[in-house]
Amino acid sequence: MRCADLSISVADECDAHIAVCAWDRAILLQATRIAEANGFRVIHGIVDSLWVKKEGAKEEEYHALRDEIETQTKFDLSFEGVCKWIAFLPSKMNPSLPVANRYFGAYKSGELKIRGIEARRHDTPRLFVRCQTEILELLAKANSIEEARSLIPQCLEIKERYANSILRHEVSALDLVITRSISKVPSEYRVNTLEASAASQLTEAGRELHAGESIGYVVTSQRSTSKKFRTTPQELISDDSRYDADRYVELLEAACRTVLEPFGAKS
Repeated sequence: MRCADLSISVADECDAHIAVCAWDRAILLQATRIAEANGFRVIHGIVDSLWVKKEGAKEEEYHALRDEIETQTKFDLSFEGVCKWIAFLPSKMNPSLPVANRYFGAYKSGELKIRGIEARRHDTPRLFVRCQTEILELLAKANSIEEARSLIPQCLEIKERYANSILRHEVSALDLVITRSISKVPSEYRVNTLEASAASQLTEAGRELHAGESIGYVVTSQRSTSKKFRTTPQELISDDSRYDADRYVELLEAACRTVLEPFGAKS
């Protein structure tokens, strides 16, 4: 019995991806035009999502817009909710441009919508996730940008509380683990990066590592030139493991700026 060859080449997969993206863009453009024709202003749009705004619009009007877009595009849409406020974060390379999948906001229900920031990234230390989440949950209580701005002093108090716990070394080293992917095998590193430091120690401990593999480590001395003292790999952390408190406070402040600067805060 003969059977057909159903294998798909890399080129076929690339062509399919290009075709799907082109179709997505066409649907997004059509949806944008429909929204604007109905008096809505498009705030932001990516391949699978569209944010629109209309002063004084009731929730029923958003549902009606969704229905019209579905009818005209013949594409099923879901309505996720009306945001009290939302912040689309700028590119670090070009601050005048937003990053497609890096934003956070709060629905009228108080539920948070978060994408791409530290609290949703797998490489973020657990303590930073808790701190950023606590700040966001406080901001989610605000019904407007103005109300959110009025909460900034309380947000800064949260940040200071976490920073002080780091400086007093009250935080477990395991809550400060940073996860990164190594770009090469440990023996190929020529510069003593944090990843090289952790990978070298893991190799000495008998672990075999490959390029692209993820490793976790705690920064023990940011300024040290020794591979043994710059970091402690997660697997080698003990109850008496120390960490570079000053460096972690700097990193914590950067994570807090992500969610506070859009409201004009200077942390």
